[in-house]
Amino acid sequence: MVGLRTIRDWVLAASVSLASGLVTAAPLLAASGFTVPIDQVAILSTVAKPRAIILGNPSIADATLQGDRLVITGKSYGTTNLILLDENGATISEIPLTVVGDSTDRVSVFKGGKRYSYSCTDNCNPVLDIGDDNQFFDDTARQIGTKGGLATGGR
Repeated sequence: MVGLRTIRDWVLAASVSLASGLVTAAPLLAASGFTVPIDQVAILSTVAKPRAIILGNPSIADATLQGDRLVITGKSYGTTNLILLDENGATISEIPLTVVGDSTDRVSVFKGGKRYSYSCTDNCNPVLDIGDDNQFFDDTARQIGTKGGLATGGR
C-alpha cells in the first residue's frame, strides 16, 4: 500500500506545488493516499476547480464539492478511490482514499464471542461500530434514533 498522508500533508503538497510553479498539484496528491477516520469529515482544498466527483465505492466514503474544496466523510472501513473531473470531463486527479477507525477513545469488549464497542472519555457509552453484536448494534441504533427524534421535537 502506498504511504498514506494526513490532510495537513496534502495541503502542504499542494502549497509546495503551487509555490514551485506547477500548474496543478494533482500528480503529488495522486501519488500518495488520503486517510479519513470513520464517522468524521475532512476538507481538502483543490488546486484546480473540479466539476464532478466519481467515487469508487460510495459505501466507504462520501464526497461533495463546496467551491474549490472537497468535503470527504468516512462512512465505513476500507479503501477506495475518488476521481476529480474538470468541466470538460477530463481527469484532474485520481486519489486513493482509506477510511480508518478512530481509536482515540474507543474500547471493545469481547464476551462470549460477541463484540461491544464503547466510547470512553469521562464515562463509557455504547457506540455503533461495524462488527459489533447485532442485537447490541440494533439496540444502540434505536436509542440513538429515539434521542435524535426527541432532539428535533418528534417522538
